[in-house]
Amino acid sequence: MPQKISTFRKAVIAYTDGLDPKKADKVKGWIEHNGAKYSREITDDVTHLIVSRRAWNSYKLMGMPHHTADAVYDIDPDAVIEARRKRTIYLMNLDWLEDSLISNKKKPIDEVNEKYTWEVEHAKKVLKKRKEQQLAVKKEKLRALKLAAKEAACGDVGSSGEERSKVGRMQQIINCGKKAPASVLRHYHTKDRNAYSTLVLVC
Repeated sequence: MPQKISTFRKAVIAYTDGLDPKKADKVKGWIEHNGAKYSREITDDVTHLIVSRRAWNSYKLMGMPHHTADAVYDIDPDAVIEARRKRTIYLMNLDWLEDSLISNKKKPIDEVNEKYTWEVEHAKKVLKKRKEQQLAVKKEKLRALKLAAKEAACGDVGSSGEERSKVGRMQQIINCGKKAPASVLRHYHTKDRNAYSTLVLVC
């Protein structure tokens, strides 16, 4: 079985109808083989929506003066509408997916690149929103870490001496601003050691 590539690691990708028929059947495989998850629905987990030109044109038709409630669309624009409403999903064209796969890079091509996104300003807003979400997650992890350390100082965490020792060690790290050792970070079930170290240093 071929090994998966990690180009789209952590990405969850959906796509609209209307893609090139010669490629449409392959897109799901491209997504999954390169480290991403494929989603049939526009959920909160989706990070990117591959939008066909036909689907985008149908969406743009809604803003035209002649638009009526019974207008006939080439492709149902509901997926695009829902993705824009969530404000956390990039609207990309198929070229972005293909060029990212052949670029031999570990990360996909910049989502704000006007060559690959249908709406640059929307992409910038999504980027800003996602950075805010990531910061909020880091702050919550740090808050939980400090709370655990405080509880350890009062002797309320864990039933074993080993548990209290690990959390007590983290309290010392927070107090003196040292870099958290790998053994302590593993205790908190994270591989992102640098992020945790940074959070500990700034507290």
